Amino acid sequence: MRDVVLIAASVLLAGAFPAYGASPLPLSELIAEAEANNPRIHAAEHDWLASTHVRKQVTTLPDPQFTIQEFSVGSPKPFAGFTTSNFAYIGIGASQQLPFSREAGLKGRGRRS
Repeated sequence: MRDVVLIAASVLLAGAFPAYGASPLPLSELIAEAEANNPRIHAAEHDWLASTHVRKQVTTLPDPQFTIQEFSVGSPKPFAGFTTSNFAYIGIGASQQLPFSREAGLKGRGRRS
């Protein structure tokens, strides 16, 4: 029984190592095969491409906000007190968030991992 186990182990080990006469594959072929078949490499490429767009998004200003406000005294109906009250008005406004000093530039540089 011991001889059978030794023979089986030697056959398995002989198949695990390449023959001495076989020429090794060039490194460029191995790299090309890894790039074509490895899902982690594909994911890393997509992450890198996505990170190239982050700087543009972070350094741009936020969208401006526009508002229209109606205020009248008396009836809760819209525009009801405009003809009868001196306190009725319509307000139109716009606002834009501006970053403090060089905040957008610093966010754009960011930390590359």
